[in-house]
Amino acid sequence: MATIALTDAQIHVDGIDLTGYMNQVALKAAGDELDVTNFASGGWRERIGGVLAAEGTMNGFMQTTAEPDATLFADLAASSVMSIASTATTGAAAWMFNQIQNSYEWGGKYGDAAEWNSAVGSSGIVVAGGLLWPKADVTGAANGTGKEFSGGAAADESLYLAVHVLSAGTTCDVIVESDSTSGFSTPTTRITETVTAAGGTWSALVGPITDTWFRVRFANVTGTFSIAATVGIG
Repeated sequence: MATIALTDAQIHVDGIDLTGYMNQVALKAAGDELDVTNFASGGWRERIGGVLAAEGTMNGFMQTTAEPDATLFADLAASSVMSIASTATTGAAAWMFNQIQNSYEWGGKYGDAAEWNSAVGSSGIVVAGGLLWPKADVTGAANGTGKEFSGGAAADESLYLAVHVLSAGTTCDVIVESDSTSGFSTPTTRITETVTAAGGTWSALVGPITDTWFRVRFANVTGTFSIAATVGIG
């Protein structure tokens, strides 16, 4: 276990790789605190947890070309798939969720680099997982590196896959497999997502899944794709 220096975080929104445009990202998750104090509480406040939600902020530098700033502005009040990984390493800690972009602003002082910042809010579950396929080209069948999720997925949990297609060929099957060992000698296909265009996809499979090892695999690929994929259980 080692402390992470935040120098190569990976940020993807649908089919956009924001990594090279940004210098700050933050995710804050919280739950409502509900006061249920009553006459039998013995003079102390009693509280229970309520609805969970998350908010994120992104800061980056404007470009002379339209992307990515124009797309971020166009996505106001729209839903998209977002993944944030702590590093570019396979298996790195990552968070994935559907988000609603609720603000976008840009500007700066004379002589400064022009900057933009955006705020997003989660829509549904936020899943802590792993970056099982850091951004890379896919030109044919390939297996990613496995990652162990202790305990697998319980009956009240689901397996999630977030795929970011940054550029697309013709067609590609993005597959999540599981196995009981790291060698994947008898893998089981859990999720298959066929992608044909740039953008983001979100898939879920309800547990239980007793396997603890998971990987991303690609099959039936025609053309060249640039893909990043995050897997998690929640």
